[in-house]
Amino acid sequence: LLHIKGLAANKDKPMFHTIDDFLHVEYRARTRTAWLWASGTTTLKHLFQSLDKDANPPHLRQLAEKIVDERASSSALVTLGDHSTRDHVLEGSVTLLRDLDFYVHLRKTIREGDVGQLQALIPHLIFYFKGGGNGNYCKMMVEYMQWHLYEAPPEISEVIHNHCWLVNPSGRPGHFHPADELQEHNICDIKDTHAPIRANASWDYMTNISPAIPTFSRVGDHVDQCFHLIRGSQHTEPDAEADLQVLMTSF
Repeated sequence: LLHIKGLAANKDKPMFHTIDDFLHVEYRARTRTAWLWASGTTTLKHLFQSLDKDANPPHLRQLAEKIVDERASSSALVTLGDHSTRDHVLEGSVTLLRDLDFYVHLRKTIREGDVGQLQALIPHLIFYFKGGGNGNYCKMMVEYMQWHLYEAPPEISEVIHNHCWLVNPSGRPGHFHPADELQEHNICDIKDTHAPIRANASWDYMTNISPAIPTFSRVGDHVDQCFHLIRGSQHTEPDAEADLQVLMTSF
């Protein structure tokens, strides 16, 4: 039904970008549906028309708070759980929108390099890791925050917080990513893109060229940009409007 490449079942698991695209489309569709529900309208056109008539900030805030309080929060689940007749489908929808909202917020925070906001999200991540059975991640986050907040010298903690959590080698806005993801890119370059072959394949050679591999990659990217070559290094955001309409209709 959806037009996201690689999402259909096959022998291999979908790539991360595929799942990420799907989750963002799902989030947008459910958020749009929530705005229609909160405003009492049936289509986006009617919603925009109603907002044009009453576009004052308090009204928009009232609608947003209604969505969060009743359709996208843990408090909404508590309220629904107190009803004599349980609506498990609605409860599942609220849970999903709450979790998707956190996921999208986290992804945006990382891309923008907002380490302050990222630190504020860590307590939530700890509970998500624990609830999802990711005990090692949960333990690591708890131990790190204990060290970061109460044990590390302030100047050391500040350096790690500001310069080691997220990195942005390109320097472009919205292109931050975790430091361990950068290391994964480096490993890929070492093992694949710039891997020594045949007679050059030795540990000594790899030791010598490894420090220069990030520079090799930047030079390659620069050449690609100069000659408009295509290497497939960028992920193109799909046009999701058709998928949004399909999902909103199903909701």
